[in-house]
Amino acid sequence: MDYLSASTSSTASSQYGVYTGIWVNWSRGRVSGTTITLSNSDGDLVIAFTAFFVGLIASRFWRIACLVFHRVYSTQKPRDALYHQRQAILRNSESAGSGVWSVIGLYWAWRDSTPAKKIFVRTIPLIVFSLACVIGFTLASGFSSRISTAVGNQVLIDGSHCGYLYGQGPIKGTWEINQLTNAANYAQQCYSSSNGSVAGVLDCTLFVTKSLDIIADDSAPCPFNSGICRTDDANLLLDTGYINTVDHLGMNAHPEEAVRIRTTLHCAPLVTEGYTSSRTTSTLNYTRYHYGNRAPTSSDNGTGIDYTIEVKDLASQYIEGYQQGSTQYNLNALLSARYQYDFIADESNWNASSDLALPDADVVITFLSGNGILSLDPIDDPWYRMNKTGPEIGYLSLEGTSQAYTPEEAASPLGCAERFQFCNYLQCGPLASLDDALENSAPLFGITESLMESDKWDPLMEKYASNRSASRFLWMANSYANYPTTAYEAMAILGPQVLESRRRLQGSFQGSFQGALPDNQWQLDIIFWFKTTLAALQTSFVDTAYGTVDPEFAPYTVNITIPAQMDVCSNQIINSTQYTSFSLLGLLLTYIGGLLIILVSFILEPLLAYLQHRRERKDYALVEWDANEMLQLQRLAQEGFGWGTWSTTKSIPTTASPEEALGGVDYSNPNHLKLHVSRRATDLSEKSTDTCEKTGGFKVDEVSVCNETNSRSGTVRETPVAASSGDDIQDAPNSERSRQQ
Repeated sequence: MDYLSASTSSTASSQYGVYTGIWVNWSRGRVSGTTITLSNSDGDLVIAFTAFFVGLIASRFWRIACLVFHRVYSTQKPRDALYHQRQAILRNSESAGSGVWSVIGLYWAWRDSTPAKKIFVRTIPLIVFSLACVIGFTLASGFSSRISTAVGNQVLIDGSHCGYLYGQGPIKGTWEINQLTNAANYAQQCYSSSNGSVAGVLDCTLFVTKSLDIIADDSAPCPFNSGICRTDDANLLLDTGYINTVDHLGMNAHPEEAVRIRTTLHCAPLVTEGYTSSRTTSTLNYTRYHYGNRAPTSSDNGTGIDYTIEVKDLASQYIEGYQQGSTQYNLNALLSARYQYDFIADESNWNASSDLALPDADVVITFLSGNGILSLDPIDDPWYRMNKTGPEIGYLSLEGTSQAYTPEEAASPLGCAERFQFCNYLQCGPLASLDDALENSAPLFGITESLMESDKWDPLMEKYASNRSASRFLWMANSYANYPTTAYEAMAILGPQVLESRRRLQGSFQGSFQGALPDNQWQLDIIFWFKTTLAALQTSFVDTAYGTVDPEFAPYTVNITIPAQMDVCSNQIINSTQYTSFSLLGLLLTYIGGLLIILVSFILEPLLAYLQHRRERKDYALVEWDANEMLQLQRLAQEGFGWGTWSTTKSIPTTASPEEALGGVDYSNPNHLKLHVSRRATDLSEKSTDTCEKTGGFKVDEVSVCNETNSRSGTVRETPVAASSGDDIQDAPNSERSRQQ
């Protein structure tokens, strides 16, 4: 891809200083728009810690959920093994992941029980809920690494050196060439229909909007008087629609303080019959074009000249060009500006004739000269018109000569009407020339003085410093006044470098040859000019806010010192991958909400215990919750088998002596592991057997506990048996409570 010489690089955003800290993106509102910008290294730490924090929230949320489920399921009635296993899982699973795996295992172990449907109903709520927790918090943890993408890469420029280049002369001219060259390169890549992904060339992500929209009508009528256009119904009208300085250009302000900008460019190739004359000298012949008089200059003693432009006639161009090896077209652009709907000589270099003059538009006429360039195929484009038979070119063909073609005109004219419109939040000024559009839109922003008749802008800026809307309008108008953002400036400053057709020029030692061009090449050229001006408009807001970044031009920069204008400079948004921005609201919601969940998870159990103590009554659900804790279950098992003298049963149970031995696992039957029974438990069992024999059994909570066969006495005690998992345990029959074997 062909690029002009440019200084814009893929790291363009890094050339601008950025404000780090808390700021408000007013387009999102004060609350949701509060943003914090950090360096990438600090931002990475925030993202990493947030991911860890979300994981912590997940574990504490699961703790709360388990407590709720445990209390819902809790009952004092004797229940089956599945009930107690489910309660133990709820009490001891540390995370939703471990919980879902345990509950699925629980269902699988009991799946063959009768009825199986009841097992499914009793386990599926926990399975679904724990799976939802796993999926939800996994996604939350993953997406926490993207908490900055809600804001994007938007940052505020450091506007402490805000300013613009002022004045005229070689330095200003060089600066304008650089700016428009960069804008043309940006337009070529970033305004293309593709995604602008040429690596290492340009940064298409700098501006808040990659490209500004263009509405194109290629069947527009003639913008001038009928008869001067080559066609009355195949002309080009380009319209930006309304460009919002907040949404599209990055001005950080309340939506109602935005300025809306609209630009149109209406162009048509012009006829030359009746608008030309010839001048002959002893050496060369010239062709003059008469579309109005040139404005007076010092070279003509201030009298002006009675023609628009004079160029070498076609024969002279092609004799010299062919001999000298011309490499590019000649392009001459002239401006006829309007103020108060009349011609203004101070800003014009040409006074359009009545056929072209428009009271409500700046009129630009551009002349295209072939300058010795030939085409090997006829070009029917109405501006290029290279279909006149030229010389035979012999060295281009091995089989003989090739016919070349030249333009029909020494300088083919193209006329354009450029209009501008500026609006506040609700109303619009007229669609008119740049000066009239600015002048007549100023009252919409509370400005009563004439902008164009003010000697200096600083007094105006100081006067309206307290009016935020007026300050932003004046800041924008100042950018227009000091930055090359019009179609005329693009054509006049860049010249033939702004032609899209140059990409198909083939050079040789004897000249340049134009490759094949479509019949609408002139429209493609104008669209590219228009894109260049829009890219320049985007750049003007950023560069004015930051000040010049090129040390060559720094001495010629006028720094803005008025506080209200400095506020505008310090509120210009760009995109930067060198920094990370977060929504402060999002961070606060994440961390405050997470801390609340964590806090509730730690105080909920002590709070329930406190309430139980205050009411002086036992809360069975809370007692069961405590008893189902892993260490408590271990204590209950050891104590049930007669092991250990337990000094405390609270929280972490302990034995009276730290050296006291507890029961180990009896693995004599690997398929049915159990604890060894202590001698003390054996003695108690014998006493219990004797008691059962004398009393016929005893009951705890109405359930017989004399249910084991005493190996020494041979006595069998019957025990209640649940019909299947899921049934409540029932009392054993009163009859035949004991039998002798």
